[in-house]
Amino acid sequence: MVVCSLGILHFPNPERAIASSFRVLKPGGRYAFTCWTPPERNPFMNLILGSVQTYGNMEIDLPPGPPLFRFGETAECKRVLSSGGFTSVSITELPMKWTFSTPQDVMPRIVVSTARLGSILAMQTEEQRRNIENAIIEGAKKYVTDDGLEIPASVVLAVGHKP
Repeated sequence: MVVCSLGILHFPNPERAIASSFRVLKPGGRYAFTCWTPPERNPFMNLILGSVQTYGNMEIDLPPGPPLFRFGETAECKRVLSSGGFTSVSITELPMKWTFSTPQDVMPRIVVSTARLGSILAMQTEEQRRNIENAIIEGAKKYVTDDGLEIPASVVLAVGHKP
């Protein structure tokens, strides 16, 4: 089995990465990847990217890569895996939660623990970062629980089999 957890978008050419995985698998082997769902179905992404879109700049110079939510849709996952030779393709949307101690912990943790989101946040001007962080803190307050903060999110799990 080959697994790529939240990494498929870090390849400039995901099809090439999928083809390499197909090549190294034995017949009957499986390949799986996860990818973020779009903000419409993902409150965490909606909070972070919505804050950046409102108070910052989404047009920053990131390394080449596919669109952030390219594989957040079932049809695209099935298409790319089937085109890569995989069969019995299954796509499942999985809920998850980002947990934090306080709303103030969200932005600093995202900057250091994510690749693209962290870079998007880090590359804003000082004023933009401050405004984005304030918006994230305010938006995160609705997810406060007795144990801290739990922001719902979701990923797509795509699995294909090598015949």
